[in-house]
This record gives sequence, C-alpha cells and structure tokens, in this order.
Amino acid sequence: MKKSNTFVTFIGSRGSGKTTVADELAKNLSNLGSNVLRQHQGLSDGKSFRGISKAIMLWRYFDLEIIKKIGFCGRARRTIPSLYRLYLPLAFSKDLTDLNLHGDVLIYDSNFLRGMIQAFVSQEIQLAEIRNFYEEKILSKIDQLIIVVIATDPKIAVERWLARDSVKICDQKFDEEISVREQLQGNIQVVVQDLSQCLKVEVIELRGENSPSDNAKQIVNHLTN
Repeated sequence: MKKSNTFVTFIGSRGSGKTTVADELAKNLSNLGSNVLRQHQGLSDGKSFRGISKAIMLWRYFDLEIIKKIGFCGRARRTIPSLYRLYLPLAFSKDLTDLNLHGDVLIYDSNFLRGMIQAFVSQEIQLAEIRNFYEEKILSKIDQLIIVVIATDPKIAVERWLARDSVKICDQKFDEEISVREQLQGNIQVVVQDLSQCLKVEVIELRGENSPSDNAKQIVNHLTN
C-alpha cells in the first residue's frame, strides 16, 4: 500500500457489479497483508433503542439537511427507512474511526454517492455542497480517497439486477430502467469529475463487463504501485 487510511468507494448503477468487484478487492488486499474493513462494521447494537439514540447523538457528524438529502442509497434491508437513516452517521463515523485506529483500507460498495447525485440532478444541492461535504467530513479524516466508477452497459446492468433480485418487469419498464442507468452514468461523470479536483482524491474507471477479478487487480495495482 502506498498510503494507509485509504477509503475506497464504488459508484455505479444497480447491476453494475460493484459489490462483486469490492469482494474481490477485499480478498486480494487481505492476501497482501492489508487490514481491510467493510462498510457499516461494528453496529453491535443493531436496530435497538440504544442504537437509535447513539445515532441521534451523532447526527452532528453530518449536516442534518445534507444527510436528509443524500440518503446514501445502501442496499441494506430495512423495515423503517427513516430509522435506518439514523444509523448512517453513526455507521460511517464508526467506520472512519476504525479505519484510523487499526485499518489500512475501508471499502464501501453501496452507492455512497448516488443519493448526492440524485439530489444534485433535482437541484436540491449544488456541486459545491457535495465537494464541501467530502472535504470536511471525509477527506479531513483520511489519507486517500479512491472513487471507483463501474461503468456497465445499461442493458447488461438491468439484466443482472433482475437476475440478482429475482425481479420480473414488462418490456416498457425494462426500457425505462435502461434509460435511468444511461442518465445516471452521465451524472456520475459530472459529480466525480468535480470531486477529482480535491486533494487526496483519485478516480479509477472500470468496465463492469470485464471480469471482477481483473477489475479488482487493476485497483490493487493502483494502490500498491
């Protein structure tokens, strides 16, 4: 590893292959001797009153209006989304603390950026707000941020998503899902390009059609060479 305290976050549409590549990356880095942490670790309180109260106390970690807007868009199963959002400041704060105390790499394979991008597209927040959020809440606490963009053919991504989640949709909905992914890829480029101007930020762009092991090796090479 060139630097310790590295945060690797993946961005891509549903079905792009983010999680599979992240799993391969974690395995490869662990085999090289790195202490790898995955997202939302250490929430031993679960969905309990104690866990909720901790999260509320840690809301100050984020700007409250921003946390409402970004959503984080994780794929975790949740019975009450509003309560799940209470965990996000706690979870992310704890993950960064663990990274600084005894980790080398923290990997987030959920769409950490997607909620922000959606808020940007709907003009709820500006690019400057996203950049300031990253600089203040993330970059100030780590040595390096790697944004891994997984660009996958929208049709392939939809097919993967349907197979993964056992979802059945009509042809019209299928075309709509393709269109959503096409738009997302364009918006990702705008936001990621802006973040790439920040110190400590590097961007890796990969094709989701490539094998997960090959994609993971590219990231490892970037981190170690």
